[in-house]
Amino acid sequence: MFQYTPIYLLIDMLTLALELKTTAIGPFISDTLVPLAQLTADIIIIPRFQTKPTNGHEKDISVSACLALLHITALGCMCEQQHIIRFWKLMRFDFVLVMLSTNHPTPEFEMMLRILSTSVFRDSFGAIMGDSAKSIQVVDNILDRLTYTMSEVPLLPGSSEKMDLAVLSKLRFKVIQLMTSMTRSPFASKAMAMHPLAIGRLVGLISDEIDDLYDYKARHEERYISFTPQNFTCQPHHSARIISLTTRLLYYLVTKFDDDIDMQKKLSVIRGGSQKYLLCLSRLNFSEDDLVLESGIDPDVAGCALELLELFVTPEEGDAIHSAFSGP
Repeated sequence: MFQYTPIYLLIDMLTLALELKTTAIGPFISDTLVPLAQLTADIIIIPRFQTKPTNGHEKDISVSACLALLHITALGCMCEQQHIIRFWKLMRFDFVLVMLSTNHPTPEFEMMLRILSTSVFRDSFGAIMGDSAKSIQVVDNILDRLTYTMSEVPLLPGSSEKMDLAVLSKLRFKVIQLMTSMTRSPFASKAMAMHPLAIGRLVGLISDEIDDLYDYKARHEERYISFTPQNFTCQPHHSARIISLTTRLLYYLVTKFDDDIDMQKKLSVIRGGSQKYLLCLSRLNFSEDDLVLESGIDPDVAGCALELLELFVTPEEGDAIHSAFSGP
């Protein structure tokens, strides 16, 4: 029987050292630390991923602490490209995919997103495999996991209860932030554009969040209005932030790779995809920024929606949409 009790002491010691001297220590212990931290977390995350018992080891091994150690090491390695590339050669692709499962607590999923944000390179994203075909497969698998959270409401780990929708909304926003950062990489950008599900799920997310924005019984309670004798404030609904960021990401992918994208095929992966696409773009294009519900949507989003509409419809169809939304 293995004894894991001392592990937390070792992790605490390493974490403290890295916090004090991140760039001075991180690159020089990564060869040993990165594989070991993953193997330590495996003791918990593999049974959890397989929905099997962890045999009580969670009392001695903190997955969050292992991930935090990997994250700060990655940050320390970012001082030089050779160091951070070596870090991602040491990261296992299966470890990343397992951690992007909703079988794990949301904070651990989010920590994996932060670690992945250090892996955006010109010719790769995620674990570096050294083979172009394998690298494409790796990023496709990561995008499968990332975009799953846009189209589904996951169950809580080890439960039949669904994730709280306010928590899911925040998670989706962080996923979109990561995917937006991926546009710095030509490799990752094209991988997103060519992925069979990503664009369709982005459209579905925009459509769902617009519906939520206009729902007075909104599932999220993030918009609030405050009256005082001196001022009036209205904090934007969380959906508005997701809509703005996701629409910009969609605009970038569709306009940059327009010649390579079969939009009808991309939209066919979601129910009523073409209709949702037309409707959500039209609603964004004709939204009024002086109204309360639309006030959180960034001003440039309407212009992005108009350009996407013009790429998708004929001039005659565009005139019909304009008439429908402009009224008599």
